[in-house]
Amino acid sequence: MHEAAAAKKFERAGKLRDTLTYLASLDEQQIVSGTSGENTDALGVALLKGKTQVVILQERNGKVVGERSLVLSGGAESMASVLTQFLPQYYAGEACIPNVILCSEEPEDRTLLEEWFRTRGKRTEIHVPERGKKSKLLLMAEENALEKVNLQLAKWEAEEVKVEQALSELQRILELPSKPKRIECYDISHLGGTETVGSMSVCIDGKARNDQYRSFTIRTMRKGDIDDYKALKEVLLRRLRHLTEGTKEWLKQIPIALEKKGKRYVTVHPALEGTYAERGFRYVRIIPKELKKKVDDESIVMVLEKKEKPDPSLTTKPDLLVLDGGKGQLSVGREALASVKLDIPLISLAKQEEEVFIPGRSHALPFPKDSEGKFLLMRLRDEAHRFANRHREKRLKKAMIS
Repeated sequence: MHEAAAAKKFERAGKLRDTLTYLASLDEQQIVSGTSGENTDALGVALLKGKTQVVILQERNGKVVGERSLVLSGGAESMASVLTQFLPQYYAGEACIPNVILCSEEPEDRTLLEEWFRTRGKRTEIHVPERGKKSKLLLMAEENALEKVNLQLAKWEAEEVKVEQALSELQRILELPSKPKRIECYDISHLGGTETVGSMSVCIDGKARNDQYRSFTIRTMRKGDIDDYKALKEVLLRRLRHLTEGTKEWLKQIPIALEKKGKRYVTVHPALEGTYAERGFRYVRIIPKELKKKVDDESIVMVLEKKEKPDPSLTTKPDLLVLDGGKGQLSVGREALASVKLDIPLISLAKQEEEVFIPGRSHALPFPKDSEGKFLLMRLRDEAHRFANRHREKRLKKAMIS
């Protein structure tokens, strides 16, 4: 089993693991079938190279009836700290809480945890067995957890190798100065010209970072307009200007008509509404009463939400920009970069043939078959598409409710 896992043959390793588990169970009938009649959970915890695996063997009426396996996120200093954090989080969502929880170490604040169980109407004992059937049951859970964490670690290490290959390949084919640490991908989504939105997905060191994703409600287009190029240009300019100008600096040059409840209102001539929208202003549906007398027939009222703290995702410079589309989207990206005077590597990824285009080249770049670099770009593009659709659906649902 371990040889198969080391050779990255995970399916075969899984089958061998299941076979071993079955064979072991033939000799463990007396362990898993007792006469105590207690409801017991045996928590096996395995810590390996910063990874944490928990296996829970569930004994009901004296018989093992199930196993749950969980991979925990974050780092762990000790098994006791894992148990201290894990127990209340796990059992807060469990309908059936056992009478006894078996652990190899006492969690920190064991008394407080048992008191917490009593507040949920259960006198649960946290027990560290030293011998007998309970000790053997806990040992089984720990061995299962160790096997699973070893298999998971082999998968994680294989993924790390693929990520390194992908980034090295992108550096070589795109002729980048170094491996791209931060890659951003942009997509536009709309429903027949309504609820047009843009999205930015991000990967850092080859891994998706959902906390860095951002969505953009398009402000330079009226309802019913369909122009993906115009929408993409707005999104790129709004994002890239965070790298070239501080919000407070350009706001000083704008005549604010009204500042109220953390919002800045301006009256804009129609010829300038696109410029204001690119800087984050949006159209106002209900004009504040303080402004109604100041607005002439030609002006448009727009508003900007006041944000004191800079957005860490938008103020970080990317190493590579990826646009969902072909040569047209690539041309829009070049214009946006030129207008803000930034030099950032730029490519587009066309969906139909999954072709990659770069500025100054009429033909698609040649990528090797089963290219890890292209797969990484495709996954990031799919993430941008998914995120844009989700944002659009939320807006559509909100509009239907209102």
